[in-house]
Amino acid sequence: MRKLLIGMILLGTGLSGVGLAERGVVYEIWQDLRNVDVGEPFFAPLYESPKFPFDPDQSYILNRFEGLRNWADHYASRLYGYVTIPRTGVYHFYVASDDQSELWLSVEGWPDQVVRVAYIDTYNATTGPPDWTEFASQKSAGFALEEGQVVYVEGLQREWEGSDHFYVGWEGPGMPVVTISDVYTHTAHPRGATPLVPEHGETLVPIDTPLTWDAPADVNDLATYTVYFGEDPNALTMPLLVADLTERTADPGLLEKGTTYYWRVEVTHSNYGDPFTVRGNIWQFTTISPVPVIVGEPQDLFIRPGETAVFAVSATSDVEMTYQWYQQGVGPIEGATTDTLTLEDVQAEGQFYCEISNDGGTTTSRTAALRLKRLIAHWPLDGDVLAKDGLGPDGQIFGAGAADPPSMFSPGPVGQAIGVNLDAEKGEYVVFGAVGISGNMPRTIACWAKNSVPVGQIANWCTIFGFTSPEALGEQSFDFNRRGDQPQYCIHRYGAEWNMHEIDGEWHFLVATFENGTVRWYVDGWFGGSATTNLQTQDLVHLGKRAHSDPVWRGWVDDARIYNYALDAYEVAQLYINAVPDAVICPEYDVADLNRDCKVNLLDFAELARVWMECGRIPVSECTDGQPN
Repeated sequence: MRKLLIGMILLGTGLSGVGLAERGVVYEIWQDLRNVDVGEPFFAPLYESPKFPFDPDQSYILNRFEGLRNWADHYASRLYGYVTIPRTGVYHFYVASDDQSELWLSVEGWPDQVVRVAYIDTYNATTGPPDWTEFASQKSAGFALEEGQVVYVEGLQREWEGSDHFYVGWEGPGMPVVTISDVYTHTAHPRGATPLVPEHGETLVPIDTPLTWDAPADVNDLATYTVYFGEDPNALTMPLLVADLTERTADPGLLEKGTTYYWRVEVTHSNYGDPFTVRGNIWQFTTISPVPVIVGEPQDLFIRPGETAVFAVSATSDVEMTYQWYQQGVGPIEGATTDTLTLEDVQAEGQFYCEISNDGGTTTSRTAALRLKRLIAHWPLDGDVLAKDGLGPDGQIFGAGAADPPSMFSPGPVGQAIGVNLDAEKGEYVVFGAVGISGNMPRTIACWAKNSVPVGQIANWCTIFGFTSPEALGEQSFDFNRRGDQPQYCIHRYGAEWNMHEIDGEWHFLVATFENGTVRWYVDGWFGGSATTNLQTQDLVHLGKRAHSDPVWRGWVDDARIYNYALDAYEVAQLYINAVPDAVICPEYDVADLNRDCKVNLLDFAELARVWMECGRIPVSECTDGQPN
């Protein structure tokens, strides 16, 4: 059983390109394996895995026989490659690992002819460089090998728990024990033929495609070719297609659609009367599917109301295809029968997909979501804590004010405002709950705020408004706070905060946005700053107090809002102007606005003329009569 599995290793579908001889070592990992039972072989969980040997969870090409160190638990890995012997002599091969490992070798150079030459049935205790000598079993017997000979080397490692590492090494004439590097290794046999059409791993191959290949790079004499071909990936039982060809092409006939085929080409070198055969690497390809194959899926869209949404799908087939778009929960969309769906003046969200058909059947695309950038929660706080027009959940007041909610409201900058803990700390705050935003989703939070007592009477780190969490965990909040013992409003996420403005007894419009790892903040319509950060918030909104601590805000809050996207500077400015019509705000300065009055006019030209002949070099001797030398 072990030899049969080894004989199939070149066909691992998890690594595109294996089968082509390039410098390097193939490294494959199978994760989430069970532990062995008492008396079981160490690698039984790997051999029983349906993913072994063709579908590893991870695959890489490395520059040496060295696996990951202290990476994970409950996995098995494999390192393999074809090693070209650098000089004639006796070689020993080694394995070093944590936990168990086996080393397999074929001096003939083929995976189905391997024998186990070394192993470790416990683990190397070292935490430093590989220990090649801890166990006698980790060193192979000596093998007399010739310069230029190609041998096949494969190591298996199994990790249960704790530390882990994996190395394969060798020693030879004039060479101490070292890890085998890609100076001597290839991912496939370096003296085998190379596929031209179809390419190794190619998909959507036409069913009438002939097989063509190129000769090995070192063929300098007469060569003949024998081709094996079929649906069987096992090198030992793959059917013969044709033998003793002199040209480098073979016709497999009309193939079946949607089928994976395997093939290899044996090259017999005449070698000037002393012939030898290189058995050939195994390649694979898959013919075009009988039904359309989607090569480009429709993507989710996030747009503003009134904009146009365009979904597109791309598919391939060897016969004519038809298209029909659908809205999930509604049905087919009339007239949407091309590879593109265009929706104009979008006012509602939805989910859309496409069915692509040919005479072989139908394929369905992924369902793409259409979301609108919009205000998702709005609490005007005009005499109550109810959401306006159903945007968001209604709030619930806690603390002393819950017994007489109207007493908590007074005029604010936009209608009325709610006051919490105005004359004493009475445990007053508001819970709004979930609004549909969590994790690192984009968002904007906004509200008006004003303190009712001197800042020294306001508790450190009290939430004014925003996202909070039941536990004090990093990145688990996004809210306006008093920053510690500083007299500052700040935008806060647990573990980081950024000052916004002094808490000065005046009303201020606070806005903070988050999108793509960047937080931006604004005060009274003006941009304040930005920073790179990350969020992992919970979907919980409070006013006046964090969910996991007792400090409370002492002051007023008005017109609290949450958007499901990051407002830009112009939108923020407009929100402020809506409340303060006489204000003037410059969301951004043009590069030609030299005097920073948010206008580009003759005053800027005059400023340019004023500094036209100035010289700012240091030392002054570098300037002559106001001009640079």
